[in-house]
Amino acid sequence: RLLLTGGTRRGVINAVYAFLEEDLGCRWYDRWSSRMPEGRTLQVAAVPRSFVPPLFIRDPFYFDAFDPTWSLRNRTNSPQARVPREWGGHVDYDGLFVHTYNTLVPPGQYWDRHPEYFMQAPDGRRSQQQVCQTHPEVRQIATASLLAILERHPDTQVVEVSPNDGGQHCCCPACQAIDDANGSPSGSLLDFVNHIAAAVEKVRPDLLVSTLAYLDTVDPPKLVRPRPNVVVRLCNDLHSWRY
Repeated sequence: RLLLTGGTRRGVINAVYAFLEEDLGCRWYDRWSSRMPEGRTLQVAAVPRSFVPPLFIRDPFYFDAFDPTWSLRNRTNSPQARVPREWGGHVDYDGLFVHTYNTLVPPGQYWDRHPEYFMQAPDGRRSQQQVCQTHPEVRQIATASLLAILERHPDTQVVEVSPNDGGQHCCCPACQAIDDANGSPSGSLLDFVNHIAAAVEKVRPDLLVSTLAYLDTVDPPKLVRPRPNVVVRLCNDLHSWRY
């Protein structure tokens, strides 16, 4: 007697693939091949067990992991693996995956008239590389942009508010004061994200606002703490690239 059961989304499918992989030795290393046990007799001593994934997103983040069938077989749920709803669905990031400042506050729309919306470099000049995270109008614009995206995409589960790739951060007096108090540029980042997340929570209390601990912001702040609906993803760039 064998019972494979699970939760309402992918629980039953995960139970089936757990049995195939862990009890029978099946493997799916890439999209195009399978390794199946061969023999005249199939014997199995199934061990009673249950499992609840401790991570909301399980994403190996390489090309095969973006294939829906591979994702189902290996019990991952990459946002890029568009598993259909009838098969349990996927985590909906709605395109706001990482490095979203240019989407929330487009330089092409604001730079000419409002360079003060963008980061102040250490030499005092403004740059489009990042936004000024303490400017009140930047906060209003970024919040409005995000809420508009959520209105167009009501199935979104996670949205990203994180700096553009390439590092650097605003050194204006207001941003610098927060960073100095927190010992890291992650201070002004998290203060900015928390402000937007507070507005998001009023309309979508179920939604998570994600940001990155990456490059300039990899060190945690001493004082600022993320709101309950904010998640920080460590994107460690300090490993040995040679290996």
